[in-house]
Amino acid sequence: MAPLNVGIVGATGAVGKEIIGCLEKCCSFPIDSLRLFGSKRSAGRKIDTSKFGNITIELFSEDTARE
Repeated sequence: MAPLNVGIVGATGAVGKEIIGCLEKCCSFPIDSLRLFGSKRSAGRKIDTSKFGNITIELFSEDTARE
């Protein structure tokens, strides 16, 4: 399988955090890039992940998700 571009909407919520944790533990799921999306309140915050490094939360919109 070719590496995928993955985006998680609601990355700072309970489910988003769980998905990030699962992706960090999974060795067989090829990810080329990981983008994290959240609300205005969360946008700009950074989340430190062990596998993907420091990722800045982006404000979610259809346009940004399609980039």
